[in-house]
Amino acid sequence: MKKLFLILAATLSFFKAQADYDPTLLPTLIDGSDLIIYGEIIGVQKEGIIVNAIEIVKGIAPKGGMIIERFENWTCASRFAPYKTGQKEFFFLKKRRGIAKYFALGAANEGEMPVVSHKVYYKYQYLSIDKNPQLFAVYGGAVRGYVYDKTEFINALKFYLRHSSDIQTNIVHNQARIDTTRNTALLRIFEELKAPHF
Repeated sequence: MKKLFLILAATLSFFKAQADYDPTLLPTLIDGSDLIIYGEIIGVQKEGIIVNAIEIVKGIAPKGGMIIERFENWTCASRFAPYKTGQKEFFFLKKRRGIAKYFALGAANEGEMPVVSHKVYYKYQYLSIDKNPQLFAVYGGAVRGYVYDKTEFINALKFYLRHSSDIQTNIVHNQARIDTTRNTALLRIFEELKAPHF
């Protein structure tokens, strides 16, 4: 009987964890970040990674390498691949109060997006707009989702940062402009803003 109770409790906690998890969408990552960088992992430690900022999209990065807490895999989410030096990514970061340490936003590691050969790999978010995501081999692991040109991705982030209040206010009324944009990463941001939330 005790064994049955433990199995039932474990099963219920698994489903509760799934119910408690909502993907962190790209507009939320952008708005919620203290710092957005395109960077390279230059060191891997037990509890953190050392990252060198190659390009800063939002905020002010510390000089030299910065320490970012490692994402810990859990029941509902795991990182696309083990941490290794040389991996390049977009990092959407929050700063820990009182210490010179950052952490990536998102309970499912949404705040780390790998970049290989000028392509950004974006994990699909289980939204109604997520049609036919593809499986990509990335750094010895895998990302199921979509791929964007790195320059277009940076331009989309910067455009959103400059115009976010107007975009959020007029998202429904500006349908024609949203649907005809040529930047697919920017279109993704617009679509996520329009998509039904959980």
